[in-house]
Amino acid sequence: MKKIYKDIFSCELEDDEGRLSELPVGSTMVLESLPDIDDEVWPDAYIDRVEENLWVLTDVTRKYMEESDIPQSVYEQMSLEMNSSEDYEIEIPNTNYRIIIREDDDFKFIAVLWNKVRDDFFEYFSAVTGKRLVKKTRKKISEILPVYERAKNVIILELESFSKEVDVAQCRVIDIAGRIKSVDSIEEKVYRKGILSSQIFERFDDIAGVRVVCEYISDVYYLLEYIKENPLIRIIEIDDKIEKPTQEGYRGIHVIVEVDVYYNKQLYKDVKVEIQLRTSFQNGWAMKTHELTYKRKSDLSKEISNQMKVLSDSLYEADSKAQELRNLVSVSKEV
Repeated sequence: MKKIYKDIFSCELEDDEGRLSELPVGSTMVLESLPDIDDEVWPDAYIDRVEENLWVLTDVTRKYMEESDIPQSVYEQMSLEMNSSEDYEIEIPNTNYRIIIREDDDFKFIAVLWNKVRDDFFEYFSAVTGKRLVKKTRKKISEILPVYERAKNVIILELESFSKEVDVAQCRVIDIAGRIKSVDSIEEKVYRKGILSSQIFERFDDIAGVRVVCEYISDVYYLLEYIKENPLIRIIEIDDKIEKPTQEGYRGIHVIVEVDVYYNKQLYKDVKVEIQLRTSFQNGWAMKTHELTYKRKSDLSKEISNQMKVLSDSLYEADSKAQELRNLVSVSKEV
C-alpha cells in the first residue's frame, strides 16, 4: 500500500519550499483544494514517485467531464497534440491527465508546470472540439509563413528567368503564379486530413505553391527537365497526372521541391514548395471544375465524375492534336 507522504493545498504548492526528491520512491503526495462552503477538502492531484528519477503528477479535477457526451477520440487527439509539446511530457488516459517528470525540481517549478498544462488542457480541449488550432500553433505558423513566401519567390524568379531566356520554339510559358496558404486554410486542412498540428511543416507539401501554365504538352516536360537540372532546386517527388489523370480527369504534373531560404538573418534549409505544371487546356479544365472537385470528391456522384472525365479527355485530345500540329510546323520549318 502506498504511503501518503504529504498533504498540501494545491494553491500553496508554489509557496512550499520542498523538492520532489523529498518524496520517497513508492510514496504519494496529495495536493488538496481549499475547503468549499461546506468546509470539505478534496484532492486536486497526486504526485507519485514511481522510480528514482520518475515522478507522475496526476490531475483529477476533470472527472466531471466523463459524464459528458464528448467521445474518447477527442481525448486521444488531445493527448497526441499535447504530447507534441516541447515544454512537457503528458499522458491523457481518460478525462484526466498525467504529467511525466523525469528530473528533480522544487515545488515552485512544479506549480508553474502544472498551471501551464492546465491552461493548455482547456485550450486544446476547446480547439479539438471546435476543430481549431491553439493560439501558440497559429502564432508559430504566422511567424514562419514569410519563409515560405520567400521560398515561393525563389522558385518564381528561377522559372520566370527561364521563360525569358528559353527559345519559345522549345518551351512557351504562358503564366507563372504563386500563393501561400493562409493560417485558416492550413487549420482547415489539419482537421480534414487528420494531421497533428505538430506535423504541419513535415506533412504539408503545399504551404507554398507555384503554378506554371505552358502552351503545349512538350513545353511542360521541357520545363520539368529544367527544374530537374537546376542545382538551386532539389526535387523530392514528381507526380505525373498527365498520362495518369485522376478519376475526375485532373491532368498536370506536381513537383515537390525544396530550396534554401535566407530570411531575417537566418538560413532556413529544405523549405518545401509545390510546383504545378499544366498546359493551357489542362489549366482551363482545372479552373472550371475547381469548386466541384476541391475538398468535395466524396460528395461527387458517379455521373458528375464521369462527365468531368469526358471533358478532360476531350481537352487532352485537343492538347495532343495541337502538339501534332506544332511538330508538323517545326518539321516544315526545318525543311
